[in-house]
Amino acid sequence: MTALRFVAIVHLNTVKWKAQHSVILILLFGMFWQLFSLEYYKEHNHIRGDGLAYYSYLPANFIYGDPSNRFYADLEAFEQQKYWLNEGKDGAYLPKMTLGLALLWSPGYTLAHVLAPVFGYERDGWSIPYRLSILLSGMLALILGAILTFKVLQHYFSDFIGGVSVLLLVFATHLLHYGVSEVSMSHVYTFALVAGFIHCFEGWRREGGLGNLTSLGFLLGMIVLIRPTNGIIAIYPLYFLLTGEVAWKRLLHAGTILAIIAASAPLLLQAAFWKITTGDWIYYSYTEESIYWLNPHIWEGLFSYRNGWLVYTPIFLLLIPGYWALRNVAPKLGQASLLVLVLHTYITLSWWCWYYGDSLSIRPMADLYPMFAISIAAGIWQVSKWKAWIALPIAIAVLLLTYNNILFTKHYNTGKLTGSTMSKEAFWSLFLQPDAPSHLDLTLAYHQPDNARLRLGLDERSAPDTTIIEQFRLDTLSTRTMPVKPSKEYGKSINVNNINFYTAQDEYIRLKLAFDFESAEDHPHLVMDFKHGEESLKYQALNIEDLNLPAGRTERNIYLTWRRTEPTDVQLKCYPWNTSKAAGSITLLSMEKVHFAYPDVRVKQD
Repeated sequence: MTALRFVAIVHLNTVKWKAQHSVILILLFGMFWQLFSLEYYKEHNHIRGDGLAYYSYLPANFIYGDPSNRFYADLEAFEQQKYWLNEGKDGAYLPKMTLGLALLWSPGYTLAHVLAPVFGYERDGWSIPYRLSILLSGMLALILGAILTFKVLQHYFSDFIGGVSVLLLVFATHLLHYGVSEVSMSHVYTFALVAGFIHCFEGWRREGGLGNLTSLGFLLGMIVLIRPTNGIIAIYPLYFLLTGEVAWKRLLHAGTILAIIAASAPLLLQAAFWKITTGDWIYYSYTEESIYWLNPHIWEGLFSYRNGWLVYTPIFLLLIPGYWALRNVAPKLGQASLLVLVLHTYITLSWWCWYYGDSLSIRPMADLYPMFAISIAAGIWQVSKWKAWIALPIAIAVLLLTYNNILFTKHYNTGKLTGSTMSKEAFWSLFLQPDAPSHLDLTLAYHQPDNARLRLGLDERSAPDTTIIEQFRLDTLSTRTMPVKPSKEYGKSINVNNINFYTAQDEYIRLKLAFDFESAEDHPHLVMDFKHGEESLKYQALNIEDLNLPAGRTERNIYLTWRRTEPTDVQLKCYPWNTSKAAGSITLLSMEKVHFAYPDVRVKQD
């Protein structure tokens, strides 16, 4: 019997080893496929947006040897754009973000700092070795977080359900994007820390151990340091203590003091930095940005086409059957997870910028995905028990949504899916579409948010004001009509010269065109080519079929942008490209420069 038990134990461990490593191999394959298919390795800057503020601690210490950032005032404007700093006291500057990510990046950054001159790169904090260290850190965090989440799920579910759940967390959500592309954002790192936190708690409540308890404290301190609101993850172990699942007396020993010290150490480091740069031990570095607790955007944050969490990551609808399954199987586990989900959603969507800028879905939700993975796995387990005529369509839907998430990640990185300006029209034009349509930016399918009112905790206005900056005279044109004939591939062009095409932020060149075609189905492309002499500087081809025009005459507006100031003598050449053998004409009716913007908000909220 002893021999048989030994063989059984070895077999089970081998199965677990194979399952875990199969998940890792699939993740690595998917991550590197994503990396190379989107060509991130070609001059792709992995440090941008909020990442500039997280990153700025590192060059301040390694390159300038000045943690108070006083060197910033002496930098040229171009160099200052690499940092995101606010003015402190006595000439000091400080980032808006805390230093947690800089601590996690330090080992890789140190290695890059040592190796940069060895491989012929500048030791400036921004050359390829430094940026590569951030990329590899993000990918490592994604893998580590996935492994630890899988280990947590092994306590409750089969390896198959645990593996599927982890793979869905990565490939059916924005985790893949934040673990491979925007790796200077905090979310994939918090994902790994939260996974470690839950893993250590499971180990502590089952087996005890000073190491598990101390690790719990340190991980909680790092989670709070990177994003203070994520400290609500502490509710998870606290709930088990309050409900009697774990006895309080297990905390009554010297190890608890060590855990408290471990949790406090990262926070004290941040407090010391604030004291040096501001004079205060505790400092609100977000200045005028606020959380509006009485005006959360719950509905918009979940269901809006502008980054709505369940719109862009609908895989989390599996939470519904998941919590239902945990209700009877592991009620305390389900209750703790649901409580954390509700509070995390409320806090996240009470932030003034509830859509979180130009991001892919509501990105802070990813921070606590290891917590929700338990309910996702329970949902998969529950669905697998249903009859085939119910479970099979759900499985197919999950596969399609996973495929669409990969497409959306591609569209986001090519600029077609914009996050903060998405609309219903833009969303459904991209949904399950490998090739993004060409009309979205040309027809203003994207809608700008009213940040001026959101910053004050007020509701957005329905539409921006439109101001005509300049009306261009077209009487100098030899023709305004571009005939389209089935016998010719290219129609006659309209050439517009001698006007200032330059458009600043929120400015557009508006062309009012009359489309007149015999058929509602066959339409050409309209080519708009900005040229300098014979050189094409910017080329766009609008597939007129995307506009869904009826037969006969229809007037539509097309919007162009031109942000380059040099060269100044630019010509706009418009002509039809008749690939579909259509018959009709396109006429330029008017051309003007317009500005779309929300007026300033002068009166603040009472």
